[in-house]
Amino acid sequence: MTTPRPVSAAPAAPASAPRPPRRPGRGRILAAGCAALVVGAVFLAAPSVSAWWDRVLSGEPYPDADPYAEVARLKSEAQRAYDAAALPESIVLEASGAGTGSSCPYRGLAGLKHIDGVRTDVNGHETRWMAVGVTEADARPALARYRRILEADGWLQVREEDRRNGDFASVGFRFENPRTGDLSDVDWSSSRGAFVVTGYSDCVRPTGAYQPDPDWSPRRPS
Repeated sequence: MTTPRPVSAAPAAPASAPRPPRRPGRGRILAAGCAALVVGAVFLAAPSVSAWWDRVLSGEPYPDADPYAEVARLKSEAQRAYDAAALPESIVLEASGAGTGSSCPYRGLAGLKHIDGVRTDVNGHETRWMAVGVTEADARPALARYRRILEADGWLQVREEDRRNGDFASVGFRFENPRTGDLSDVDWSSSRGAFVVTGYSDCVRPTGAYQPDPDWSPRRPS
């Protein structure tokens, strides 16, 4: 009797290898890269956008300056005008002084909110001297001498006046220094023979306190 052969078990199927992780498609990689670039650009641009918006609101900032340096520059120019005028020795100054000038407006969109307002932390500076009893015969040559000095120094004329109405006459001009923005006004009128020289500096934010100098006056050449 034949002994039946044992039926051999079918070989077990080999265990399948784990599926490798799916690699992201090129579209997904590009999308992620663009998103990263956008986020980075926003972070980089944020300070620039903020600065731009501040400039829109406040306008061009006024420069900082030492008020004593501003006034010293104006005093020097006023002295130069006095020397050039070379008025007769019999003419004396009736008024003179140096101090803060006019107030300055808000800039940018803030100017719309403060149409009639002025900045309390910004101002210009001013010098002035006035002589009386100056005749037209002395005033016109004095104006011409000072004009030649200003033109030779690169100042630009921004105003001219020469009027006569009956017995009244007035003549003068304004020049601007393109390097500093300073103005020099010179005017003579037949009313009292007043010869007036006024200097103005541009608006600045003073870097310190300033004490006006109402007793200042130009010195007569020795």
